[in-house]
Amino acid sequence: MLALVDAWRATRSVRTSGPVPVTIGTTVAGRPLVVPVGLSGLVAGVPGSGKSVTLRAIGWAAARAGAAVLAIDPKAGVELDRIPTAAPVATTHRAALDLLAEVDTVLTQRLDTMRMTGARHYDGRPVVVIVDALAQIV
Repeated sequence: MLALVDAWRATRSVRTSGPVPVTIGTTVAGRPLVVPVGLSGLVAGVPGSGKSVTLRAIGWAAARAGAAVLAIDPKAGVELDRIPTAAPVATTHRAALDLLAEVDTVLTQRLDTMRMTGARHYDGRPVVVIVDALAQIV
């Protein structure tokens, strides 16, 4: 079993300017398993398999790395309400649409700035959007 303090140490030991490193468990040898969370990802599994726990780990790691974390949780926020977010957790269909519209506006502004300056990479604060139970929103 991986102690929480060991997970934090393993995640902190990975230095990166790109994807956020997240400790999601242990290897068969008992060492922390750290994976980079990149531009997009999918956490899938049967009910009770730990999907929401994994999303919370990603949220905490992203917040510790300096990202603006935004969350959509149609289960009244009970799964994602404990992570530090840049805005209240969206728990309704309308709130989810509003949050995604704001994200779209920010990303469009960033892309416009990159186009005007000729930049190929964005070096500012990343935005991480976590959606739990997407099927309940769609």
